[in-house]
Amino acid sequence: MIVAYREENRAVCLYAFAKSDRDNLGSDELVELRKLGLNWLNATPKTIFNAVEDGQIQEVDLGE
Repeated sequence: MIVAYREENRAVCLYAFAKSDRDNLGSDELVELRKLGLNWLNATPKTIFNAVEDGQIQEVDLGE
């Protein structure tokens, strides 16, 4: 699982795969996932709300 994380603020799961399904990520994939993670970590609450409403992303409740 590839996760972008900012302490006490936000965590975004960017990509998940079983190690039995594929090898490690390539360097080009890692670069793109880092860009994607940075974009979501810097997204405004309104942008995130709209993305959830549009089904682009899914919010996960950790039961806290």
